[in-house]
Order: sequence, then C-alpha cells, then structure tokens
Amino acid sequence: MNAGEKYYCSRCMRELKEEGVCPHCGYDPSEEQPNYLLMEGTLLQNGRYELGVVIGRGGFGITYAAWDLVLDIPVAIKEYYPESYCERDNSESDIVIPRQEYQSYYQLGLQTFIREARILASLQNIPSVVNVFGCFEKNRTAYIVMEFVRGETLFSYCKKKKLNEKKLLKMLRQSIDDLILVHKAGVLHRDISPMNLLVQEGGVVKLIDFGAAISIATDEDSGFSFNRSFAAPEQYDVHGKQGFWTDVYGLSATIYTLLTGSVIQDAPSRLESDHLKKNYKTVTRISRKLRNSIFNGLILDTSKRTQTMEDFRADLYHLPRPIVTRKQRIRMIVKILAAALGVELAIAGLLEAISEKALSQVIDAAQCYIANDTDCALYLAENYRTGKSGDAGYKWNVSKSLYWYQWAADHGNVEAMFAYALILQEGKLTERNIPLAISYYEKAAGPDAPMAWNNLGVIYMEGKGVPKDLDKAIACFREAEKYGVTLALSNLGYFYEQGEAVGEDMSKAVEYYKKSADNGDANGMYRLALCYGEGKGIEQSNLQCLRYLYEAAEKECPEAMCEIGHLYETGDFGFTDYDMAMMWYEKAIDLGFGGGCYMEALMYRDGVGVEADEIIASDLMQWAADWEFEPAYAELRKMEKNGYGIFGDEAKNQVERK
Repeated sequence: MNAGEKYYCSRCMRELKEEGVCPHCGYDPSEEQPNYLLMEGTLLQNGRYELGVVIGRGGFGITYAAWDLVLDIPVAIKEYYPESYCERDNSESDIVIPRQEYQSYYQLGLQTFIREARILASLQNIPSVVNVFGCFEKNRTAYIVMEFVRGETLFSYCKKKKLNEKKLLKMLRQSIDDLILVHKAGVLHRDISPMNLLVQEGGVVKLIDFGAAISIATDEDSGFSFNRSFAAPEQYDVHGKQGFWTDVYGLSATIYTLLTGSVIQDAPSRLESDHLKKNYKTVTRISRKLRNSIFNGLILDTSKRTQTMEDFRADLYHLPRPIVTRKQRIRMIVKILAAALGVELAIAGLLEAISEKALSQVIDAAQCYIANDTDCALYLAENYRTGKSGDAGYKWNVSKSLYWYQWAADHGNVEAMFAYALILQEGKLTERNIPLAISYYEKAAGPDAPMAWNNLGVIYMEGKGVPKDLDKAIACFREAEKYGVTLALSNLGYFYEQGEAVGEDMSKAVEYYKKSADNGDANGMYRLALCYGEGKGIEQSNLQCLRYLYEAAEKECPEAMCEIGHLYETGDFGFTDYDMAMMWYEKAIDLGFGGGCYMEALMYRDGVGVEADEIIASDLMQWAADWEFEPAYAELRKMEKNGYGIFGDEAKNQVERK
C-alpha cells in the first residue's frame, strides 16, 4: 500500500523499497481475498484510515491492518462481522447485511462488540492489554481502532520455540501481573487461551480479544463467545457463578496446553468423566510443583478451585499469598492451634503483637506442621537460603534453611529431596555428605526429578566420597536418558569418547553430543565444539567449533568461556587479543568456575599479555584450588616447591593433602 510517499506492506505494515511480495512477512498482493472482506485500500472514518489486508479472523470479527493517515502510524481495525449471522459482497457494497432469521442475534452481538471497546478503553493504563484508540459505527456494523501489534499468537510461538516451563512462566509473568490489574478494574476476560495471547517481536506478551469480557459490577453477560477447550465449566451453565476463578481456569488450561502440546479435555466432557484428574500425575513434562498449581486452577468445583489470579500467581512463582488470604489463614491456623493445644483463642492477640514478617514465618511454619504442607516448607527453606533477596525478604539463616529442606524431603516432597541432596553433594551450606546425598537422590529419582539419576551418575563417575563405579554411573545416566535429561546424553557421549566402561566409539559419542546440543544442553554444545575443533568422530570444522562454543557460552557454560578465552590468548582465531582472553576468563570466574582462575593465574605467572606478578598468580591459583579445579593442585605444588608467590600455612596444608 502507498501511504504518503512511501510503500508499506499491507499486512505487516513495514516500509518497502517497492511494491511487491513483502520480504519480511511474505505477503503477496496478488493473492485473492474472499468477497465478504473489505477491499485493500478502503477508506474509513471520513478517509482517516486506509485498510490493508486481514491479520486476524474469528467467528465474530475480522481484524485488518490499516494506516492512520492523520497520525501517520499503523493501526489495527477490528470489524464486527459474525459470519453465521450476516453476509456481504464487496463488489457491490461495503455494507454488512444481517440474515433475516438472525437479526436479533446480530444486534445483540453488535452491542457486545461496542461494549468490548468500552472495556478496553477502561484498561488503557495496563501494559499487557492492547491499546484502543477509538470506536465508530459504519456500514451497519462497528469498528474498533486499536494498537498495531506485530507478532504471533503464543500458541504458534510455542510450537516453534518449544519453551520449557521456566521460560514460559517468565514470558507470562507480566501478563499475569496485568490480569490482576484487569480484575481489580472489575473486568473478567473469560476467553484466555494461547490464541488470545500475542507475542510481540521483542518477546513481550499482549492480551487481546476482550469480546467475551464482562464487567463484574454490572454482571451483564456478553453472550456465548469463548473457546471450548479453555472455558471453565461455569461458562457453559446459564446459572453458573463466574468470577476471578473463571479466568484462573482459562490460564491454567493455557499453560497446560503450551507445556504438554495437547489440548485438555473440555469442561462438559470432564463433568461426565474427568480423564484429566485421573491422569494428572502421569504428566511428566511438567514439574510436580507447577503441575499441582495448574491442576488446582483446573478444579471443576469453583469453591475448591484457586480463587483469584493473585493466589494463582503466588502458586506459580512461589510468592507470599496476598494479605487478605493470609489473614484468613491466620484465623484458620489459630482455631486449629487452639483446638489442638487446648488454649483460648487469645493466642490470636499474641500473633497480632509480633511483626508482619515474623508473623508470616509463624503462619508458614504452622501450615507445614498442621497441614503437612511440604510445598510451604520448601518455600521457607528457599527463602531462608536466599535471605532478603528472596520472595519473603527473610533474614538469611542457613540452619533454618537446612532444617526445612530436610523436613520437606523427609515428608515426601520430591523437589526438596533433590534440592537437599544437591546441597549435601556440593557441601556449600553444610559439610559434604555424599552417602546421605545418594540416599536422597535415590528417593527422588523418577519422573518428578529425573535429574537425580544424572547426579547419581556423576557421583559414581567421579568417585568422590564413594568408590568409583563406572557401571553404576552408566546405568544412572541411561535411566536419566529415558526421561530426556540432556546433560545425561552428553555424559554418555563422554563415556564413549573416553572408552571407559564401554568401547571407545567416537561416532557414538558425537551422536550423543548432537542430541544433547540439539536439546539446548550447554555441556553437549561444548563437547561437540571440541569434536569439531579436533576432527574427532566428525569432519574438522573451525566454523562449527566456534559456533557451538559461543552457543554454549551464551548458556553460561564456563568451560566454553575458558576455551574461547584460550583461543584469543593463543592466537588460534588468527590474531591474539589478551584483553578479550581475560574478559572470557573473568566471565567463567563470575560463574564460580576454577578454570577461569587457573587460566588467569598462568597469564600472570608467565607474563602473557599482562605484567608478571607472582602474588596475583599464586592467589588466583589458590582460588582455583579452593573451587576444586584439579589441574590447580599440581601447579600449586610447583609454586610452593619453587618458593613462588606467598603461601600461608592453610594453603600449604591444602596442597599437601591434595
């Protein structure tokens, strides 16, 4: 289309050098359009808006790309056009003709459409809600002028990107926050689905299509427009009580669908025979904690379903419950404590006398003990571990954190079992205890914590704290492989590369590395990069080596960062750049990787790219040893033997022990 002196694509509204097929979205102007659509170039609102082509279509409306000739910006214009109730032939007229037998339905829908514009206008300060610029009636129908959003539905986006739950929840966070604001404004969306969440080019998600929305204050129903697969059961019942919980159901169904790749059983079918409830524990593609949050939002009984979007957000992101809900929990807990301990309800006064933060901890602890709430215990453990940077802003307390991790683990929480085992394996919050770590990993290992199998394999492979057992290690990695743990794939590849416990087979090793890398595992990318660099099991390719090194580094693989730094240091890129080498080593150090300290120490020891400095070199090498980077121990022995640098007694003792 031609707007002013420039050409624009009629669909994506990007500027073009010349008219023709759009190089951005592929739109071809020669494509034929159905005759019930308004023609490209049609002018609306006294010539202010020039229409492009259709960018969205539903049962009750058609959305066109358009250009605002006054403000000189692209806009989207949604036209009320319920296909079942009307018709139009654009070769004769732009006027919509309602079918005689559906006149009343058409008029009812038209009123609903105009109300959608009013609802959108009342929500303009909410970032995730698409902006509306105006509404007008023409051609016996109505039009809503809205913000033009370039992007695609979350449904199609996830099909291509295959997001894991962490990334999906990160993308949805702003939209969920804004849905809370929508509810506070007294509006129910009632048609939340992956098709009504639009992902902009920068990854920001916009909430669209308020055609089914209602104002809670008026309780005026807008009719029957909703997606069956994502609609709550009360939406099918003329007497069903709808509320915030209705949107919770829609969002829960949306998250379930996007993570599993399958649409859930619709509500009427579930009321007859609820296969979803019967099989929800077998959904292994979603973590247990998230799975519970989703299914609490999908409960058919509205009184038992998660009631508000704030509560749902708290469950999804492990945040403190809203204050109103918290007060209700206080009353419940006080009553239970009073009954259990045989004391008067005056205990409520004691609770009110302490600070809000302390009260929150008391309430959460009581919830753990009384309701055997292991999720709450895990929440406490994580907040005491992170301290003031955590969700609740608790004071950092290692002993309390360890207590609640173990309590939750001992009471059957699989996620806590894995977390506590990892703490025992790493020895960061408490003394390392590998045998105890193994026992918790073995309890956790399964569909809810398949990574436990991989970590068990690493323990037996390294032989730290227990006898080295490569056969056991391989068996554990193969169990993890069954659940699609990508790190286990790269570990199996390493066995085939080294020929330990299995015959050396570089083609098999590369096959595992490729599988791991294709599934986004940084370690697999790093290992595959080395194979390309050395031509082991695959044709040598510096280009592919660099590609996988950088991809691994982007995923915060410190080994890959050190390898890139080494390439800059040695000049294997074709030139040397010591500053870049140092920068990459620093990146690895920031991730707590001793290899970065080791590589920097060698530069200071040998005066490569920096002025030689014995003290800095010995300090860095000591740091590498503290982080258990094996090659550092031998270098420390050499340094100590040659009187190089300054070593305290503890450093000398550590070198001797190693």
